Amino acid sequence: MSGRDEHMISVNKRNQRGIAMLVVLFSLLLLSVIGLGMMYSTNMETSINSNFRDKQNAYYAALAGLQQARDRIQPATHNIVAPELLPSTSAANVIYIVSDYATVRPWLTTNRYFDTELCQEKVLGLTGTPGIPCTTTPSGTAWRTYVDNSLSSSAPWNLTNPLALKWVRITLKGNNMTPYPVNGNPASAAQTCWDGVNQLSTPTAYTNGCVPTGSVSERTRRMRSAPGICSVSSRARLRRIMPAETP
Repeated sequence: MSGRDEHMISVNKRNQRGIAMLVVLFSLLLLSVIGLGMMYSTNMETSINSNFRDKQNAYYAALAGLQQARDRIQPATHNIVAPELLPSTSAANVIYIVSDYATVRPWLTTNRYFDTELCQEKVLGLTGTPGIPCTTTPSGTAWRTYVDNSLSSSAPWNLTNPLALKWVRITLKGNNMTPYPVNGNPASAAQTCWDGVNQLSTPTAYTNGCVPTGSVSERTRRMRSAPGICSVSSRARLRRIMPAETP
């Protein structure tokens, strides 16, 4: 081998010095990126699962509150006497079932569990904008009453280990209390009735309370049955508010 060839080999070796370190550093960088991506994906999955669990807990707690209210106002139980008239500032026609009166008072704007939906129902002189939580409440205390589930008088609903349910509100339903009025007229606040098949605004020849104005025979002929419809809203932890209606 000539001197020139030896010189070329020596130059090539010098030029290749450090290439192994670059390959190792690049491999470490690639593995680090893959590892960080896997950690991010795992954290994301954990957050999704946690949010889903909280959502399900809130949903079923609110659903349990609705079923509790339905059970307690039915004639067979009558643990709570359902309101017979629409909400009024002079009568306690709004009934709250609270998990613990010491901490849950949804009629107070300063309470953590304030009823931010009542103004949306266009009652008690309140007005609201759909999608925006209420910030006001009717003045005075005559318009509402409450039942405290933490007391022994609420048995068997005073559970030792209660659900995350905070409160349930029971009122009669008015024609325009929902985004879509029963009779299509948003200006009418007449009580909503039930004819056994459909909801309808207080019909002709019926007075407030869905009571026929005629005799018993006229009542039967005009409408088979017309009880009022109760509107029930239940709130659980995480601010899950679930409305429901029952005749």
